[in-house]
Amino acid sequence: MHASTFLRFLDPLEHKYGIIDKNVASFLNSERITEFSLREDVWIMKYPEGARRINIKQYQVYHDWLQRKTKEVETATYKDIYGVQRPFAPVDIEIALFAYTTQK
Repeated sequence: MHASTFLRFLDPLEHKYGIIDKNVASFLNSERITEFSLREDVWIMKYPEGARRINIKQYQVYHDWLQRKTKEVETATYKDIYGVQRPFAPVDIEIALFAYTTQK
């Protein structure tokens, strides 16, 4: 399990943190939003240590990007499963990006 998964579930109220996976990382790199260090099979590199440091910094770039994208849609809302209108959170942007990258 990636550290980003732990971050996501440590913030159950505001949902500020997105999970990064190989599909999202590859897409963000291709769009020149991030520069994650990826293996040939597109998995996020943990080793060598230099790759890990790069990816930690790139997660911060991704996190900041999620926050900006959330601000861009701050006037939009959706109805949750209980029928309550809610604003979009960074995790909603991350989920949409994951869906987009896995359905192409």
